[in-house]
Amino acid sequence: MWKILAPPFPISESYGVRFRSALYFGLVVFLFLLIFRPFELHTLNFRSAASASFYYGLVCFLVLLVCLVLLRALFPSLFIESRWTVWKEIVFDSFCVFMVTVGNVLFTHFYWKANLNANLVFRFIWITCSVAIFPLCIMIMLRQIGLMRSYGKLAGSLNEQIRAAEKEQADAGTEQSGMLTLQSENEKDKLSFPVEELLYIEAADNYVKIHF
Repeated sequence: MWKILAPPFPISESYGVRFRSALYFGLVVFLFLLIFRPFELHTLNFRSAASASFYYGLVCFLVLLVCLVLLRALFPSLFIESRWTVWKEIVFDSFCVFMVTVGNVLFTHFYWKANLNANLVFRFIWITCSVAIFPLCIMIMLRQIGLMRSYGKLAGSLNEQIRAAEKEQADAGTEQSGMLTLQSENEKDKLSFPVEELLYIEAADNYVKIHF
């Protein structure tokens, strides 16, 4: 009997990659604010605008460092890649944007002495979402490409295992026989059928389609 069970492993980015992601977002925020000087930054002289842009970029970097590194280190079970779905990605990214908004509001309140009220909060929700949308889309696409490469290697290794098993049986002079059993990660779903009937297996988002 052949048993294929996909191993659960945490989201594959290393701490270094997560750190660079946070740094990337902070740098993008800094350069965007400095170059285009939106949201009334154009009313400041260059030195003041550069200082404000740097601090907002630093706030973004520090908040994302907590979200991407510290939270995942403290709660690794929440970020199991094999259980990661699109809606979880959306919720987590929205949470990160919200936390950056909170950081911006608090920084503006204490640094610029702005009144802490609903108007300030909603204003920075709009500002943060406007600045974050483009780098966020780029990061999601890059992550998707990385995951496709990662799972492509995993699929290739499974193919090699099947070929090796076939060769071993051929060298031993035995006919290909027995049942092929594919089992889900939670071990609740299982499918068994004669191995000779397997045609191919294809990816379907977070699932697999088995043709036999």
